[in-house]
Amino acid sequence: MIKWKKAAAVLLSALSVFSFAAAPISNLNVSAKQADYVEQFNDLSRKTIVLDSSKGADEEDVLKAINQLGNSMTGRTLKLVGKFTVTQTWRLRRSNVIDATDAVISGNADIFLSSYDDDNITVKGGIWNLGSASRLAKISTSTGSFVFDSMTVNGGGDFEYGVFMISNVGADNFGVSIQNCKFKNIKSQAVFVYRSKNINLVNNSFDNIDGHGIYVYSSENVNVFGNKMNGIRGDAVKYCSSKNVNISGNNIQKVTRHPKLDIDPLRTTSRSGCGLLISECQNIKVGKAYVYNGKTYEGNTVVNCENYGIHINLSDNTYVDKSVFTDIGSDGIHNSASSSTTIRNSTFKNCKEKGLFFIPGPVDSVKEKLRNCQNAVISGNNIDNCGSFGIMLSKTKGTSLTQNTVKNCKDYGIYFNECENGKSVDDITINTKTSKGSGIGNNNSKNIVIDSKLTLDKTSLSLGKGESYSLQTTNNTVKWSTSNSKVATVSGGKVSAKGNGTAIITAKTSSGKTATCKITVRSAPDWVTISKKTLTLGVGETYQLSAAIPSNASAAVRTFRTSNSSIVKMTKTNWQGQFKAIKPGTAWVTVRLYNGKEASCKITVKKAPTWVTVDKKVINMKVGQTSTLSATIAKDAGCATRTFRTSNSSIVKMTKTNWQGQFKAVRKGTAWVTVRLYNGKESSCKVVVS
Repeated sequence: MIKWKKAAAVLLSALSVFSFAAAPISNLNVSAKQADYVEQFNDLSRKTIVLDSSKGADEEDVLKAINQLGNSMTGRTLKLVGKFTVTQTWRLRRSNVIDATDAVISGNADIFLSSYDDDNITVKGGIWNLGSASRLAKISTSTGSFVFDSMTVNGGGDFEYGVFMISNVGADNFGVSIQNCKFKNIKSQAVFVYRSKNINLVNNSFDNIDGHGIYVYSSENVNVFGNKMNGIRGDAVKYCSSKNVNISGNNIQKVTRHPKLDIDPLRTTSRSGCGLLISECQNIKVGKAYVYNGKTYEGNTVVNCENYGIHINLSDNTYVDKSVFTDIGSDGIHNSASSSTTIRNSTFKNCKEKGLFFIPGPVDSVKEKLRNCQNAVISGNNIDNCGSFGIMLSKTKGTSLTQNTVKNCKDYGIYFNECENGKSVDDITINTKTSKGSGIGNNNSKNIVIDSKLTLDKTSLSLGKGESYSLQTTNNTVKWSTSNSKVATVSGGKVSAKGNGTAIITAKTSSGKTATCKITVRSAPDWVTISKKTLTLGVGETYQLSAAIPSNASAAVRTFRTSNSSIVKMTKTNWQGQFKAIKPGTAWVTVRLYNGKEASCKITVKKAPTWVTVDKKVINMKVGQTSTLSATIAKDAGCATRTFRTSNSSIVKMTKTNWQGQFKAVRKGTAWVTVRLYNGKESSCKVVVS
C-alpha cells in the first residue's frame, strides 16, 4: 500500500502533467487505500485499472472510478477483483468498460447498474447476487451500443419489470447484446424489453424463473438465439406488439403457468405456461436459419410446457420452421385470428390436445373481418400422438396443407370445421389410429379441395370365406368399390369375403386418385396347428409361436392370447404370438382364427437358470470331422433357447446352433464352442483340430 507521502508526490506530479485534461484524478478523494489506484489513473499507458477489495477497494472507489472513466478516460477498462457490496445504483457513463470476471458483487440496492442517455458500455463477467427486491440493470433512452457478457445473476425480483430492463434503447446501427449470461432463481421477468430496437439475447441460460423468461413489448429486431430455458413459471419467451424478430436455436423445457400473470378475465385463470407467446406482432420468424456472429442458429426445441408450445394471437406473417414440440400440455401450436402463418418442417409429439389448432379470435376483442385465421401454409410437418386431432382448422380461410405426416390421433388426423376456400391438401400422409377410423374429417366446410396422396395399408390380402378385414386409408372421404361382389364386398373400407376367387377393392378420391387392394378368397380353414405343443421357459425369457392352416385355406387374422398374463404375458398377438415368462407356473397360449378354430401350447415357467454346463470340456478332431455338444441346466430351472457359437469359424464351423451345437472341423487350429442362455449364462468347450 502506498503511503501518504508517496501519494501526495504522485498527485503533484499528475497535476503538473495533466493540467490540460482537467486533472482527472482531482475527482478522487485520496486516502491510503486509494493512492495506488490514483497512480493507475494517472498512468495513461495502463489500459486496465484494477480495484481489488482485498487491498481495501470498496463501493465508493468503484463509483469514483466509473465517473472518472466515463468523463475522460475513454478506451480504458475498470477491472473489479474480490467482493463488493452495492448499496446504491452504479450509474454507468459513456464508454465505461467494466470487467468483473474475478468479482462477486452483492447487495440490496433497488438497481445495481443503470444508464440513462449514455452508450458504448460493456460489462463482462462477475457473480451478481441480488437482494429480494433488487434489479440488475436498467438501460434507458440511449441510441448507442451496449454489451453484457458472461454475467451470472442470482436472485432478485418481486416487482413488475425484469431484473434486466431495457427501455427506449437502440438505433439503426446500435443496440444491446446480452450474451453468455446465466439468470437463476429470479422472482420476476428475467429480461424485459420495452420500446427498443436491435436487441440480441444470445447463448444465455435461464433457470428457475418465477415470471416470464424474456418479455418483449412494443419493440423491433429483438432476436433470441441459442438460449437454454428451464423451469420458467410464466411464458419462456413472450412478444407483444413487436415486429421483425428472429427466434432460433433455443432449448425450452419445463414451463408452467404463473397464477398471477396474464389472467383470463372470463375464466379467472392464467393464460401463461407457453414456450413462446406471440401476440399482436408482425414478421416473427421462429426456427428459421439465421447467422449471427458467424454461427448459424436454426430450429427450436420446446419440451414439457403446461399450456401451448406456441400461442400465436392476432399476429401477421409468423413463420415457424424446423422446430420440435414434445410433451405439450395443450396444443403444440395454438393460432387465433392470425393471418399468413407458415408452419413447416416441424415435429409435434405427445401434445395433449391438438398438434396444430387454428381458431377464430373472440368477438369482443377482434374486428369481425379479422377474426378468422387466413392464408396459412402448413407443410412438411410430422405430427404423432396429439390428442383428438393432429390438425384442426376452425373457420379458417385459404389454408394450404402439403406433405404432412399425421398418425396416432384419437379422432381425426385433420379436421375441417366450417372452413372456406381451403387450398389443396396435396400429398399428405395420414396414418391415424382413430376411434372413428378416419383420416380427414369435415364439418360444414365450403370449397375444400382434398387431393391427398392416397394409400391403403394393404395392396394384397388373402381372406377365408366368411372373414372380414378393415382397410386403412389416408383419406376418409374416398368412395369404395369392388370388382366382384360375389367374391368380396366393401363398405367404408371394411371388406367381407363372400366366395372363392379374386376381387379388386378400389378407393377413389373426389379428384380421381385411386388406390387398390387385390383380395383373394379361399376356403375357411377347418383346423389350425401351433408350432409347439409344450414348452418350458425360464423367468424373463421370451419366445415366439406361429400357427399353420391347410394349404387350400386362408385366414388373414390369427389372434394369440394367454390364459394367465401374470405367468405368461403376450407382447405380440397378431399372426405370430410373442410372449414373455413372468413368474413360475403354468399357462396356455392359444391361437384362434376368425371362425373359431383354435390350437394351444402348454407353457411351463420355471426359475431362471443360474448356471449351464456343456457335456464335454475338450474335443480333439481332425479336419473334416463333425461333432456335437449338448448343454445342461438345473432341473428346477427353465430355458427354451440355448444358442451355440464358435470363436473362430475358419477352424470350427457351426452347422447347428440351437439347443444342440453341431460343428465341423475346417482346418488345423484351436477354437472354443460356447453355449449361451437367454440370461447370459455361458459354458464353453475347447476344440483342437489336427
